[in-house]
Amino acid sequence: MRLSVDCAFADFIDCDLISIALVTDDGRELYGERSDFDDGSCNAVVREAVLPQLGQHADRYSRVRRCAQLCSPGSSNSPARPIAFSG
Repeated sequence: MRLSVDCAFADFIDCDLISIALVTDDGRELYGERSDFDDGSCNAVVREAVLPQLGQHADRYSRVRRCAQLCSPGSSNSPARPIAFSG
């Protein structure tokens, strides 16, 4: 199984996670946005290109701890067939 990951961060130095998207090669997907990141730490590129895109999925907006829970296998909000992570 292949897993594609896309993340947005406040900048390349601080690396404060803003959003995460996971998609498997069989079409399962998970997307989450943090509601508790510090937008004051975002660099100019993130302010211009990323921040305007946020908030389009109100049901996928949560605090960082909840984003981590959603990515955990077996989560009640994870895809019907959970994405399994292996080393």
